[in-house]
Amino acid sequence: MSQVAKGYLQHIASDGDRWDSLSYQYYGDATAYEQIITANRHLPITAMLTAGQIVFIPIINKPKAKGADTIPPWLRDDSSEVIDD
Repeated sequence: MSQVAKGYLQHIASDGDRWDSLSYQYYGDATAYEQIITANRHLPITAMLTAGQIVFIPIINKPKAKGADTIPPWLRDDSSEVIDD
């Protein structure tokens, strides 16, 4: 569904896709859709995207949250942590 290309992911629109739904799908924030619209000046700004349209999704690097060490270990996302028995 997505391919990495020069700092962007390519998304092929499906029936029902909207700018805010793509923003939520890729960023976890439905209000961040302006970045996606800016990266897709070739597409008309309509409420619903047309199925089959190629939409470029900018790759965003989120800064690490401050105070992450105050989160209990069982709630942290430490997928890189390896536990040996």
